[in-house]
This record gives sequence, structure tokens and C-alpha cells, in this order.
Amino acid sequence: GRAIGGISSTSFLGILICYFIFALSHYYKTEIPFLSFLTYLAFNFLTYLINGNFSSLYLGSATIMLAFVIYGSCPNYSPFMPKSRVIYSFCLGLFTFIFARLINVYEGVFLALLLCSFLSPYFDKFIYALKNK
Repeated sequence: GRAIGGISSTSFLGILICYFIFALSHYYKTEIPFLSFLTYLAFNFLTYLINGNFSSLYLGSATIMLAFVIYGSCPNYSPFMPKSRVIYSFCLGLFTFIFARLINVYEGVFLALLLCSFLSPYFDKFIYALKNK
């Protein structure tokens, strides 16, 4: 839910603490949430420079951080190869930015995750093909 007590009201600080706890394990893909959020912030900053309007709803949404930290780096649906993780992270941040503006922040991030999870095997195949040329 979007109300107090729902999963979307999780504090930004709490999600950062979870990220650092997850980062201590060796199997967690730490670069995916970091690069995804960095890409998302960069596109928000570019929008601010172009349009001059700044919306904190898009910037510090706990829903976006929760999706990046918990779901974005899920080992079953994210790429295996390190270089394809960078492509995946960039696409996740870009699609989240686009869908958050077109639909809304809450459903946009999960639609971006669905699309990137569908494309993640193709990212691995692309990097593998480049590596074997």
C-alpha cells in the first residue's frame, strides 16, 4: 500500500541500512541498486536542468529504492555477467525514470523491473557474443 504502514512507506534510511547489510554477503549484486539509482538520479537532474522543475516525489521515493535494493538485484532475474549487470542497471534506471513520469512512481518502477528482468538473458547473450568475437 501507499498509506502509512504499507511497504511503500518504508523509510529511505531503513532501505539504505538493508542495502549495506545485503552488501556484506558475497552473493548480493551490489552494483545493480547503486548504478540504477545513480542513473535514475542523473536523469532527474537532467530534467531539472532542462525544465527547471524539481519534484522530490520522484527523487527520494522509498518505493524506488526498495525496488532497486530488494527486487532489482534478485539473482534469478538479473544478469550473471558483470558487464551485463552494468547495462541492466542503466536500463533499469532509465526505464524507471520514463515509467515514473508516464504512469506514476509506484507502478512505474515495477514495470521497469519487469521489462529489465525479461531482457536480462539478452544482456548476458550480448556480452557473451562480444566477448567471443
